[in-house]
Amino acid sequence: MKKIILALLIAFIFHENVYAQENMLYGIELEEKDYTSISAFEKNYGSHDIYTFSIEDETKIPYMDILECSLSGKTPLLSFSENCNIEKCAESLGRLHIEFIAEICPLTDTVDLEKNEYISLFQTSSAALKKYAPKCQTLYSFSLNDIEKGIEYFPSDYYADITGFIVYSKENKNILYSVLQTEKAYAYFKDKTDIIISRFAVSHFSTDNPTYESAFTSKFIEDYYSYISKNMDKVSAIIYSNKYIYINLPYLKYTNDYRITSLNELGKAYKSIVEK
Repeated sequence: MKKIILALLIAFIFHENVYAQENMLYGIELEEKDYTSISAFEKNYGSHDIYTFSIEDETKIPYMDILECSLSGKTPLLSFSENCNIEKCAESLGRLHIEFIAEICPLTDTVDLEKNEYISLFQTSSAALKKYAPKCQTLYSFSLNDIEKGIEYFPSDYYADITGFIVYSKENKNILYSVLQTEKAYAYFKDKTDIIISRFAVSHFSTDNPTYESAFTSKFIEDYYSYISKNMDKVSAIIYSNKYIYINLPYLKYTNDYRITSLNELGKAYKSIVEK
């Protein structure tokens, strides 16, 4: 009886918090219209340690947003597309003398490069970033829709400091698939580099199921975050992708809406998850 009482007291005092993993950081990928400032976004949608900025053109680097992020004690994650001149970006960003994460050409189904072309692009870009912006860490990201390709295109741990998994779920009831794919990729990369979930998003309105389902989405997000925190201690961050993606169909036009900012109840649920 005494052992049972002692166990209950320990459980009460040191209660399990699945979001208390020491190295787990939370982040958000934003579109410009989603926020007026980082502090304003955090006030409404939770605390984040990382903010992702997409850079499609070396002449359109959002320097002020990046500096605001860094001066706020946050880590900027700069995502460079395959069409961007990353060497020029590296030269100008190096002058800021700030720490940031550089995601080089995320490997998704929109990237039309052969294996040797992709690896050459990544390695050349990584070398330029390490030369001109030595405070940055390079990130290799790939979609978990094709893990075999992600493994095949891996540019080596010399050029990639971090590996990122991209997880988009259009059908928000399909959490098992997302978890199993994450587990499979994690098993391969956990001893090679640091790992983050560089994109995670659940559609609450999708081409697969054209009705709003914020309750399912909230539960999916909470369950996925909980699972990662409990079972994958090498994952140091989860970046939520707050995106609105258009898809044209023959007769109708639906969208995949991954934004936690588009529904008030979903935003509140997300805030409570990342602040636990």
